[in-house]
Formats: sequence, C-alpha cells, structure tokens
Amino acid sequence: MNLKVKKVSHFRGHEAAIYTLTAGRKPGTVITAGADGHIVEWAAERGDEGKLLAEAGSQLFSARILPDGHTLLAGRMKGDVLLLDLAAGRLAMTLSTDGRSVFSLAASGPRILAGTADGFLYVWDRVSGHLHEKRALAGQSVRAILPVPGRSEIFLASSDQHIYILDAETLGLKHRWKAHEHSVFCLLWLPGRQWLISGGRDAVLRIWDAGTAFEPLHAIPAHRLTINDLAVAGDEELLVSAGRDKEVRIWSLDDYQLLKVIQAERDGGHRHSVNALHFDPQSALLYSTGDDRQVIAWQIDRLRGGKDWRR
Repeated sequence: MNLKVKKVSHFRGHEAAIYTLTAGRKPGTVITAGADGHIVEWAAERGDEGKLLAEAGSQLFSARILPDGHTLLAGRMKGDVLLLDLAAGRLAMTLSTDGRSVFSLAASGPRILAGTADGFLYVWDRVSGHLHEKRALAGQSVRAILPVPGRSEIFLASSDQHIYILDAETLGLKHRWKAHEHSVFCLLWLPGRQWLISGGRDAVLRIWDAGTAFEPLHAIPAHRLTINDLAVAGDEELLVSAGRDKEVRIWSLDDYQLLKVIQAERDGGHRHSVNALHFDPQSALLYSTGDDRQVIAWQIDRLRGGKDWRR
C-alpha cells in the first residue's frame, strides 16, 4: 500500500505545549488543552482561528469529550477534574482528586474515571458527582484509561510497565501483565481485529491478541524515543503513532510495515515532541499536536485504488 500525506492546515494560538487532543463538537473539529490552561476548539475550514472554550487556570494533562458531544472533561495538574457544559458555556462541576495531578480521563456508562500521577483511580457518578471509589491501583502514574463497551472491560496503562484490565461493572481486577520495559503511555483498541495496541517509553509498539488472553502478537521498534499516542485510520487498516522524536509514523496493520514518516523538514510536521493524535472518520483528517504548540490537520490518500475512508 502506498500513501500520500498532505498538510491541509495548521493552527497556532496556544502559549505553551499542547498535551492532549480530543474530538470536537462536530466532525472536522478538535479540542486541545495543555500547559497554558487554555481549552481551544479548532476547525480545519477556519484555518488559524481557534475558539477559546475555557481557561482552566492550571496545566491540563488530559481532556475528553463525552458521547453527548457537548460535555468536556479536563484534568488539571493541581488535582481535579472539570466538567464543562460547552453548549451552555459554563462549568457544570468540579471533581476533586485530593490534589493529585490527573493524567488520564474516560467515561464508562454513567461514570467518570480519572487516573492520577501517583497511581490512583477515581470513579464518580456522572450526574451527581458522587465519588464511588478511590483506589490505589498502580505502582506509578495511570497514563491511559480505555473503556471497551463490547467487552464490558476497562483497560488502563501505567508507568509501572503494566496494563490492567478491570471489569466495567464491578471495577474488579480481571488481568494484569507487564507489557513494556518502561512506562506504558497509550492504548488503542481495534474491535474488528480484537487487538489491543500499546506504546510507551521504550518506543516499541506492542500488539496483544484478545482472542488468546492478550498473548503478544507482534512487537515493532517504532520510534527513536517515547511513543506518546496512537490512532487508527481507515477500516482498521492503518495505525498512526506519535513520538517524542518529533515524528508521526503510519503503519500497515495487515503486515506491520512502515508506510510513511511525517517529518518537519520534508512535510512541514512538528519540530518538537508529538504528544497527541486524533483521526476524524467523517472528514478523513488526521490531527496531530505537541510541544511546538501547533495543531496540524493531515489528509491521507492512497496512491492507487482502495476504499474511500470518509463516512
């Protein structure tokens, strides 16, 4: 498979590194947050004109938009989670993590989950804000939380080198294994293949087969430095990885081959660590962001044949 990657637009406006990237309120938009505490929405057709949604007053390490399309979770370094009602333009709720920095966020059914820098998992009721559980889960920071509704499970990645699987209803620990030689930073679930993909500080992509109790299927020495985030493009055909080595890399999931390296000099890519990715299936655009304060939208095309990835 041959690919052509084109830089569609790039956005600037943040005053410091951008750490997190999530879907926006409609197709073709994304929301970013980072070290300046600003939460900004960007649209490819608007070019550089981002919309400031909120100022958090503290560094933001994580942000997630909920399935309703207008509620945003934002995790602050100072130790709490903000629930923002974007439709009403107001702060709906603040959830305390007892001063623990929030590194990861997710929503699972009626609950909100947050992972902290010291390995705690917090679980609240989404409507009332009632704290259901506070648990010292991992030996070090919880870097990613990934609910998998089809399996009624929640996957978590930790800097203690392990991946954890919790029961989505009881939050009981179902499985735990050492997945990497260093911190596990990111997780990606492929429902069609029943694969879990992880990346981390050892710069290796690891593919785990759910059909064989998460036995290792393949390992790819993928980047020169830490893998910060992962995304899937197309019909589970392409894997995209973001690295501290300033590169975005695109892989074939059929044969694990490297198809494209997006770099600063040749492609107008990032000049510092790439921290987060998002693929929008409606617009078929890949978004990347990082320490250089840029958000870049990429169009990925086949050079010969193949299916249209737009939905």
